[in-house]
Amino acid sequence: MDDAAIEYNPQSHAVIRERNQKGNWGTSFFFWFIWPFGALLYAIRNFHVKENRIIIILFSIFFGFTFIPRNEGMDAYRHIEWFQDAAKQPWSYLSDAVTKFFALDIGYLDIYIHIVYSLLGVFTNNGQWLLAFSGFALSYFYVKTIGDVYDEFGRLHVNRIAIFFLVFAALYISINNISFMRFWTAAWVFLYFFNKGIRKNEKKYGYWSALSVFIHFSFALPVILFLLHLHILKYRLIFFVFILAGLFFSGNFVSILFQSSAKVSQGVEYKIYQYTDEQIQEVRAAQVIKKGGVNWYVSLRKTVAQNFIYIVFLAVFLSKKFYKDKVQTRLSQFIILFYTVISIITLSMSVIGIGRFNKVLFVMVCFYLFRNFAINRHYQPKWILWVGVPVLLFYAAVEYRGSSEYSNILALVANPLIALFSDTQISLKDVFL
Repeated sequence: MDDAAIEYNPQSHAVIRERNQKGNWGTSFFFWFIWPFGALLYAIRNFHVKENRIIIILFSIFFGFTFIPRNEGMDAYRHIEWFQDAAKQPWSYLSDAVTKFFALDIGYLDIYIHIVYSLLGVFTNNGQWLLAFSGFALSYFYVKTIGDVYDEFGRLHVNRIAIFFLVFAALYISINNISFMRFWTAAWVFLYFFNKGIRKNEKKYGYWSALSVFIHFSFALPVILFLLHLHILKYRLIFFVFILAGLFFSGNFVSILFQSSAKVSQGVEYKIYQYTDEQIQEVRAAQVIKKGGVNWYVSLRKTVAQNFIYIVFLAVFLSKKFYKDKVQTRLSQFIILFYTVISIITLSMSVIGIGRFNKVLFVMVCFYLFRNFAINRHYQPKWILWVGVPVLLFYAAVEYRGSSEYSNILALVANPLIALFSDTQISLKDVFL
């Protein structure tokens, strides 16, 4: 064990956290009410103060309220239409949705969004409030998860490289993804309970992570893997046997996973079919081509970012210079397991949306690297920042350029009172690009 590992003392970190978490909630809220975007920048700069994290959630609600769903191909556009239909008879819609959910109807397995439609529809049919709620739901677990990861060590014991990987995780799946309504919200719900389960090694968090399935059905895959990991795969021999078995059964992995039980209904099977059918994938690909295809730098940003992160992960994972605690061991095992299963499914069959799980995996790897360099805080290879900062800037520039099309200028310059009574639909792209 090296000096960096010996210096790591959780008790001393707890004292630091207590000292850093004192703040003035009233002042922060007043600042947000006057200028939400300015308050957001201040909250990010002072993230160690817990009161400031609420500002990030409030800004996300504001961002959602001002969101511009102008593209008919966006999830947000379709959800607003469905929400407005549900708001005509919200209680009847809720009763019908719950009945169909228990009957395993194919369109109601993601029960979360139908409950939101109904309860919110009692008060309004304005799609802006649906997007505002989406901003709240995503950002709550987003802030809670990143806050839990950060608070484990305390501000004074975190070096620049560790902070870099936490920032990368925060930017990789951030509040600009609220247009998808369900998947990224489910991702942060899963990551929240996943992080707690890995840290505390308690099985109850594996069951709590199943809440993400009710938000987006596809999260049945990581939830099942997480439960297996907590119950069985923590033993190394079984862990590697499982990977080999996955390789052997790769051609039928999804069908084996979901069809082994005789109680699985046709509704669930059809839901799986929606994620695996090649014709459906071709239709969705045609929609992308119709909109003009994807620019080369859009695809390149993910490739460059993921290759960089995985190279650093591999270097750290194989290096003997770093002290790795039990949490690091459990986290790295699940990362390898999850990566293997995603790769098997990708290679063996066409599964719509499986690439999104690469982003979830990316965040897990960033959490692993954050913990590693927070514990081994005196070991700071300069090349990581020399290479990593340009990669991060390139990714952020392309990512937020894409979201500028539906980000309202009001989110940057206005306050809630102005946005509430304004019909302005001017995007950042209209102003700056």
